[in-house]
Amino acid sequence: RMQRLITDIAAASRLEAEISRTTSETFDFAALMTNLVTSWSGRGVPLNFHVNSSGLLGHGITGQLVQVAENLIGNAHSFSPAGGPIAVGI
Repeated sequence: RMQRLITDIAAASRLEAEISRTTSETFDFAALMTNLVTSWSGRGVPLNFHVNSSGLLGHGITGQLVQVAENLIGNAHSFSPAGGPIAVGI
């Protein structure tokens, strides 16, 4: 258990250092998510995608946001029944 905690703290430190070196940017959040959903759909994962508004802009580090969204969709896929659709909405 201690080893896992030490590993987690080291990973958090590396991530914090990476964030401090990376500049954030403004991006089209709807387009970013549309591309991500298209990628997952291309892998045969059934996704229901709904964008509540157009022109959704975000500001941050897009690579890390994509990683978070990938993790969320991946978790939803792994815990859903086989062939069960995943709802993604923004």
